[in-house]
Amino acid sequence: MTDTSFLPATADLPGSDPHPDGVRIVHASDPEWDELRATYSLLLDQQPAAIAVPHDADEVAAAVRYARAHGLRVAAQATGHGATTLGDLADTLLVRTLELDEVDVDPATGHVRVGAGVRWSAVVPQLAEAGFAARHGSSPTVGIVGYSLGSGIGWLSRKHGLQPDAVTAIDCVLADGTRVRADAENHSDLFWALRGAGGNAAVVTAIEFDTVRQPRVYGGGLSFSIDKAAEVLQTWTDSLADAPEELTTWATLYNFPDAPHLPDAIRGRSFVSIMGVYLGAGADADDASLEAEARRLLEPFLSLGPFRDTFAPMSPVDIPSITTDPPGPVSSRGTTAQMSQLTPETIAQVVELMARKALMLVQFRHVGGALHRPAPGGGVRETVPGDLTMYSVGILANPDARPAVLADQAALDEIVAPFLVGRFAGFIEAIGDPEELFPSGSLERLNEIVTRYDPEGVFRSSKPVPVL
Repeated sequence: MTDTSFLPATADLPGSDPHPDGVRIVHASDPEWDELRATYSLLLDQQPAAIAVPHDADEVAAAVRYARAHGLRVAAQATGHGATTLGDLADTLLVRTLELDEVDVDPATGHVRVGAGVRWSAVVPQLAEAGFAARHGSSPTVGIVGYSLGSGIGWLSRKHGLQPDAVTAIDCVLADGTRVRADAENHSDLFWALRGAGGNAAVVTAIEFDTVRQPRVYGGGLSFSIDKAAEVLQTWTDSLADAPEELTTWATLYNFPDAPHLPDAIRGRSFVSIMGVYLGAGADADDASLEAEARRLLEPFLSLGPFRDTFAPMSPVDIPSITTDPPGPVSSRGTTAQMSQLTPETIAQVVELMARKALMLVQFRHVGGALHRPAPGGGVRETVPGDLTMYSVGILANPDARPAVLADQAALDEIVAPFLVGRFAGFIEAIGDPEELFPSGSLERLNEIVTRYDPEGVFRSSKPVPVL
């Protein structure tokens, strides 16, 4: 017999339909405990006070009331990406939203409604079949709601802007257990705050968002031997000023271990790669025009002699295949920085650092374009600072290797420090200065809204807004 508790989902919830099952509360003595508290990071040992497993919005509301009745705070979580910034959960009810799995894609307009537990992999194929694409990132395993409300920079963002700004409505539960719908006309201040500041003021149960008509793209990667790293990075840097908004490219230096689970193409190898997606004429893009223009834009890299070229016309559903994102949990640590520029001296330092092979990956992503223009009626983060996003990955599975990994990530932070203009919320793994995550002019308004909607500080977020 387990210690699982149930709280009626309709308790003190006027106007709701009775639900016989109640909300399931899981404790450490239950067999599901370890599975439910696991995150995307194998290095994180979450130990909440209890875990709620709601399967609809009424049960989320019941979970919030349960937490308040037991003197607990509330943190919502779907896939566990970004969990490292939640902190100690000993006083917290963890609300796992994986069973909120509603998916509704309008094939005529590309408008989407999803529950809080849905991943991009459940939506992108349906959109692509209808000729649409979303502003998702590199991994299809990421949860849509967390991505859409906390960060939201993807392959389409230089042309179409941030994913939080594509959100048109949010269903959520407030700190007193009531359900509300936030959009441009209803709870508009909450709607603004949730789009970019995540779950500081409510538990989100579903969102609606728009997509763009994009039946075809041209995407892939060019791989070069590691001895060409400096030349490739400099060529990439020189190309950015003239790159059209329809083209997004990332430059990555890789050190892959000689591990049996890795494909032969990358196993035990070090190389540099230029990955990209070209949108061309958008809704009117065809394979021939996409290829002709993209190859022209890629010519500076093609002339450097890549040993592998995977660029080709593709459906938007194939965009996630461009990167080598792991399909499941990892024992890694990441660092990030928004940068103003990448100088020849910085390139030389990064190449020298990667030659020590402590880090698996150092990546630079081109931002700018629409990310530098505030969207009408947009959310908290009006623009993204800098022209580049730096992201590094170090594998910490081997305790003997950890000191070298941590030392090289610290060295990388020092290398890019002169050009630091902020942090990218989607990559942060430790709570830091909120002024690096949110525009300084937004913090006062954010604080006022969060304090008004959650005066007792019931909710805790992976991107916390400081209470002044």
